[in-house]
Amino acid sequence: MSHPVIPLSAARILHLAAQQLQHPLKRKPVRDDITSAIHNMALLQIDTISVVARSPYLVLFSRLGHYPAQWLEEALAAGKLFEYWAHEACFVPIEDYRLLRHRMLAPEKMGWKYSQAWIDTHHEDIAQLLSHIADNGPVRSADFSAEKRSTSGWWDWKPHKKHLEMLFTSGKLMVVERRNFHRVYDLAEKVLPDWIDAAQTLSVSVVKSPR
Repeated sequence: MSHPVIPLSAARILHLAAQQLQHPLKRKPVRDDITSAIHNMALLQIDTISVVARSPYLVLFSRLGHYPAQWLEEALAAGKLFEYWAHEACFVPIEDYRLLRHRMLAPEKMGWKYSQAWIDTHHEDIAQLLSHIADNGPVRSADFSAEKRSTSGWWDWKPHKKHLEMLFTSGKLMVVERRNFHRVYDLAEKVLPDWIDAAQTLSVSVVKSPR
């Protein structure tokens, strides 16, 4: 079976159009344009480095023009988006949660983002953390004090931050909002109370099958 061949110039135009860069928005943006833009891109990578502004806001600005920056956080808090590791940390339309759920159920395949050894070593503290969230509601890493000790560098996080990251990677916690761009975590069962893995999670073979 032969495959269609298109000129390189046409491929470039198609790529720009798919990314909503071929025809910028010609009207004043509204809130729903945030989620529509992310739907069209499939995801929006999160980069915390900020010079002019953080990357996610600039990506949306290039497609929508000037818009209130808080609309992105509001879409996350409203449950229209969720955060997870797509290729890197990304905002993803909530409708695509089922496409990534299989990764959460096999976190040992996520490389540096998850350590079963850490979970095993700190299982009591992690159980207490989950109980605390269940009883008291969402938390940030900043809610927990760090022990004063020497640091070995950028990745030498305090224990509770590592706990939260591991629980996020394994899908037990979800990001319910961002405050000053810092993650706020809650139990996944509270965020998506009607979710049933057996009925709604797509298998790896289905996710990777040609469409």
